[in-house]
Amino acid sequence: MNFIGNYEALAGSHDLNHKLTLALLADSENYEVVELVGEKTRELEKAYA
Repeated sequence: MNFIGNYEALAGSHDLNHKLTLALLADSENYEVVELVGEKTRELEKAYA
């Protein structure tokens, strides 16, 4: 599934981004799964195409 998020990093890299993603996803307390339906879904599909 796709996920939407935002963060800022100083001197980030692909490796650090990957490690951050793994750390965040390791604990389900860190994120929320939300099903988007209807008009909102179409808006996000355009924004993240």
